[in-house]
Amino acid sequence: MNNYRKVKMTIMGKKYNLLIANTHKKKKLGMKIFNEVPPNTGMIFTYSKPVKHSFTMVGVKFPLVIMFFDSRNNLIDVFDCRPGQKNIMPRKEFSYVIEIPKR
Repeated sequence: MNNYRKVKMTIMGKKYNLLIANTHKKKKLGMKIFNEVPPNTGMIFTYSKPVKHSFTMVGVKFPLVIMFFDSRNNLIDVFDCRPGQKNIMPRKEFSYVIEIPKR
């Protein structure tokens, strides 16, 4: 966790410290780096240009809320996801994805 830059963000009225996943390796690992997520911690995935691909919860040990945003920070889709879930696909291209633990 030490090699991740962090950004503070308020999501649904709650303050979070988001780890920035901005490399292929960090995006591939995602929230699998945690056995348990520290309080008020999540992850933001950033892309230099809009993309469209699925996300997966394989290897993640806890439920997540996954939010997809376009390049103008408009919310595209929100998914409540369970451990092991596959093929989480937004309806449009996205530039940012935020994952926070479902509490």
